[in-house]
Amino acid sequence: MKILIRTAACCLILLYAAAAARAQGWRGVVPLHSTRADVERLFGLPNPQDGFYDFKNESVEFRYSDGPCVNGWDVPRDTVIDIRVVPKQDLRLSKLPFGVGGFKKVKDEELPGFYSYSSEEKGITVKTADGLVVDIIYSWTKKDSHRLCPR
Repeated sequence: MKILIRTAACCLILLYAAAAARAQGWRGVVPLHSTRADVERLFGLPNPQDGFYDFKNESVEFRYSDGPCVNGWDVPRDTVIDIRVVPKQDLRLSKLPFGVGGFKKVKDEELPGFYSYSSEEKGITVKTADGLVVDIIYSWTKKDSHRLCPR
């Protein structure tokens, strides 16, 4: 009986680990799944002046839901909607920890030299200016589209 329980527990742990490994997001925070409490447990409170978290190589802002269907998503209040990561030093696309191959590239018509690269599959948008990363937005993935509020 003990072997059966241990085997079942191991299977559950493996399934959970596999699901977590597939989840997109930033440092364990997954938009539309993680909450303000998760963020504060991992990183503490943000800077009270600007709401950003200050890390060695980047500043990070978490945006939260104001309640079901208030921000377009059917998620509870204080659920992470998206994560904005702003590099502190020059960062080129080729130095990102993920490739942008297969991302949709769009030129900003109003700002010369500005482009965005986005992937609904990965839930990532990278904005660049003159070849340098301006910010990275981690947001919803295609598999989360069922959480969109009806229009």
